[in-house]
Amino acid sequence: MTKTEVNIELNVHEIGVLLSALNLLDGSDEFEIERSCGSARAIKDRLVSVYNTLDTTSLNLKNESYCEPSF
Repeated sequence: MTKTEVNIELNVHEIGVLLSALNLLDGSDEFEIERSCGSARAIKDRLVSVYNTLDTTSLNLKNESYCEPSF
């Protein structure tokens, strides 16, 4: 029997990173992903529904005084 699903625990920051990456996909990237893996839009929609149930108040990351943001 082949394993086709796995459950993993992701925190709010990790889901935010995945959503940000999915938002950056252009049309050709989405098409390639759809051809090989399935709908990126469906995954994004599922992640958004989970993300909206999480506490996002801790998302403001604080930079240490010795760290300069790269953006």
